[in-house]
Parts: sequence; structure tokens; C-alpha cells
Amino acid sequence: MLLQIDGSHHAWLEERGPRFVLLLAVDDATGTVANAVFQPGEDTRGYLVMLEGLVRQWGIPLALYSDRHAAFKYNARQGLVLYESTQFARVMRELGIQQIFAMSPQAKGRVERMASTFQDRLVTELRLAGATNMEKANAVLQEYLPRFNHRFSVAAEQPETAYRAVPEDLSLTETVSIHHTRKVARDNTVKYQWRVLQLLPGAERPSCAGLQVEVLERADGELLIRYQGKIVDFQEGDKRPSALWGEGSGSFPSPVGSEVADDVANGHLDREQRKLLADLESPVEKRAKATKAAAQGKLVRHQLIRTPTSTQQARWEAVQQARNQGLSLRAIARELGIARDTVGKYLKAERPPTKLLSAKERAKAEALAQSPMAAD
Repeated sequence: MLLQIDGSHHAWLEERGPRFVLLLAVDDATGTVANAVFQPGEDTRGYLVMLEGLVRQWGIPLALYSDRHAAFKYNARQGLVLYESTQFARVMRELGIQQIFAMSPQAKGRVERMASTFQDRLVTELRLAGATNMEKANAVLQEYLPRFNHRFSVAAEQPETAYRAVPEDLSLTETVSIHHTRKVARDNTVKYQWRVLQLLPGAERPSCAGLQVEVLERADGELLIRYQGKIVDFQEGDKRPSALWGEGSGSFPSPVGSEVADDVANGHLDREQRKLLADLESPVEKRAKATKAAAQGKLVRHQLIRTPTSTQQARWEAVQQARNQGLSLRAIARELGIARDTVGKYLKAERPPTKLLSAKERAKAEALAQSPMAAD
């Protein structure tokens, strides 16, 4: 018993709403659409949502037939293997589902043809229902699938179901999640995605400090923490200091920064406070101060930000030009031969990003700025 799965990128709402992807699974024998769901993108989380709905409605299939998308298969380059498998492949192993990879689109022609059919029929259904967002589109899709299957699917030669029931000792919610291993800190906390998770003491173990735990992230963003197969209670603590940067509309990311700013206005800063203030300021704030000082007739000769190099300037301009052409982050990284993290940093920057001066260079620049020669 085999299911073919794939994602279909299309303007499902035409001009009425945003673009998203249809993820669907088709029974290779009967042509039944076992499950389909609209998701923002074709990624691991989307496929896990589709798989969980399929298993809850029908049961566990014997095998899934897919392309070699990065969500299904880790495609190592130059023989370098960083991970043993993807998150989706781990779920397949835990559910006992065999993965089979197609070497060409023609090999999985049934799901490809089904996606083409839906790009015609389903678009019309969405138009008639007046769907303008993904939530409404999913509601229309779930109402449409039974009618579509009843009309177009064929009966199997053997009426017995080939789907397997979910074992009683297996938690589908925990299995169909994103799993990450974390080490518990001395203060009994775990850091995950810029969030601090405070583990609560239990009857069997008052502290998990130093232990390796699993952080499970559901598709809806809900988090679970598991140790040796048991769920550990936790509560979310204060955000990490580095994650506070840029929040809010003020000049400083936290009330502490505002207090330091008040001290600056009153002239109560000592050396340590000055250093803290300089660390809290963003490059945008430094440029704004320089522009304001120049408008007041004060010549600013010593900036605390390095001038971008010719390479940084050319790279930033190339990234911006590629974005204007509609290329994705991955495509830009491939075309320019740079890391995707670097591309993301350059896309967010309003100017070529540069590093701040070191502590020694900063002290020298401040000394020169306060010297009599700089005042002339």
C-alpha cells in the first residue's frame, strides 16, 4: 500500500489573497486523496501537519513515495554529512513507514496529475466560496475532498484496509513534532529559539541540571520537553538578553536602557555606564546622532562604525539586486556563492553591514574626538 506525496505551488486564490502551497497525499492504487492541506510553504512543518491529519483519519500507511526534497532527504554536498536524517525521516522510522524516493517527476505521475487537476477544479471551488485567506481555503478544501474522492476514486480489488492502527503506547502528538536535543543548564533552564524554558521540579527529580532533554515543537508552535520518554513540566522565563534587541519603538530595548539614557541627559554617567550605553546603541542610532550633530554645525570626524569595504559594498548591492529580481534566499546564496545566513543579514540591512570598532579602537576614537584638535 503506497501513498504519493508532493507539494503544489500555485496562485490558489488568484488575485484575492496571498500565495501558499497545497500539500497532498494520493493513494497510488485507488487515486483517493488521503489528505491535503494548504500551508505557507513546502517545508517540514507543513508535511508533518499533512501526515498527522492523514494518520488520524486513515491510519499508518506502509510506504510514502516522494521526491528528494530537503524535507524528506538530507542531500549532503561534497560528501559532508552533518545530520543522519531529516526530521521527517525520523518520524517515518518511528511510525514504521518506508520512504521511497522518486528520481524524476514522471516517476510520481499520479500525484503530479492530481495537483494539476486541483489547480483547475479546486481554484474554481475556492472562487465560488469567496475564499480570501489560507484558513478559509483549508475549510473549503476539507469540505471538497469527500465529494472529489466519491466521484473520481476507484474501488480497490481487496476491500480490507491496508492502513495500520496507531499503537496504544505511541503518542502521535509527540512523534509528529520537531525534535531538538538540549542540555539543561545549572539553573535548570533550557534555551530554545531565543526563549528560556524553566524546568519545574518534579516528585521524582527536583532538578534536571546537566541532563540531555528533548524539546518537541508542534506545528502550531506549542512546546513540550521530554526526558527518558516522560514529559517534564516547564514554564517560559524571561527572554534572553540578546533577544531583547530591537523590540519596541524606543531607542533602547529595555527599561534598563531607558534608565541609562536618563543618566546621560543628567550627566551622571561613569566609565562603565558609558560602555554599557555604547553597547546598547544600534548602528541606526549612531548614524542618526552623526546626522543631527552635522546639522548643528558640529563636525563628526570619528565614527564608531567601520566603513564598508569594496567587497561588502559590492556584495550588498548584488544581494539587493537579486531580491528585486524576485529570487529566493536560497537561490541568491547559490548564485553568489555565499552562506544563506549571510544573505539574510544583507537582505535585512539598509546599508552594507560592518562590524563595530573593537574596545581599543573605540577608546582611541573617543579620545581623538575629545582632543583640542578635533574641536577646531
